[in-house]
Amino acid sequence: MIRMHMAAMLLAASLLLAADGTSAQDLPALRLRVGAGIGLGPLIVPHSKTLAAAEASGRIGVQANDQLALYLHPAFTIGVGSANVVLFDAGITAEWVPVDWLAIGAAPEVAYFVTLNAGDGTSNGPRGPAGGAHAHFAYYPAYGIGYHYPYNGRPTNLTNRAAYSFSLDVLVLAGSIGGFGPQPAKRDFLMVLPTLSVGADAY
Repeated sequence: MIRMHMAAMLLAASLLLAADGTSAQDLPALRLRVGAGIGLGPLIVPHSKTLAAAEASGRIGVQANDQLALYLHPAFTIGVGSANVVLFDAGITAEWVPVDWLAIGAAPEVAYFVTLNAGDGTSNGPRGPAGGAHAHFAYYPAYGIGYHYPYNGRPTNLTNRAAYSFSLDVLVLAGSIGGFGPQPAKRDFLMVLPTLSVGADAY
């Protein structure tokens, strides 16, 4: 009887290994890091305006090992409300993956924004460059190895963890604008853009 139980356990283990057969430890140390997402949040200009914003972002770079990655993070944001704003920003994100289902990243950012109208009926609103920082927190509720999700059965021969992602991103930008409208003197500004995003990543 004991032998039969042991044989059954060994058979079950062998079937599980055949169905998956891949682990994070089997992945190459250096591999591609890619991802994309779409998100919503408020575009906040303190003491001035708060706009409703939609963002599309991408991620492309290298995964150095299971815990560390470095990638380019470009994003395109549209803010609407009392003014309409288009914002382009990008940064080089350093990311730490302490466990397979969590990623934490930070980046210096450069950006350029254009105000399509300033809320006063004119189209010649403030615009210009900005600089700042970006924080990224991602949760991967279901991930797999080799682009194979846990419920899909067999892994492919691709060499990344892959997952759907839910992310919280916070972008803070600062700069100076001026030279437009009746008050050409430059003035400093601050923008804060927190977004909640859904996406997909290979990491």
